[in-house]
Amino acid sequence: MLIIHGKKDEIVESKNAYMIYREAKKPKKLILLDADHSFSQNEERMKALQEVIKWIKRYLL
Repeated sequence: MLIIHGKKDEIVESKNAYMIYREAKKPKKLILLDADHSFSQNEERMKALQEVIKWIKRYLL
């Protein structure tokens, strides 16, 4: 499970991402980025997208 969460998320607290990560089975990865809830900053959105692509290539293809 890949969990990507924004540290500046004004809607969902980071502790929720940690709780999901703790309960998830492997493979799992938690990434905290300097982003708000909607990843409105292009730089942070692109970082998230790159992580998703890496995860897909590693575990799903």
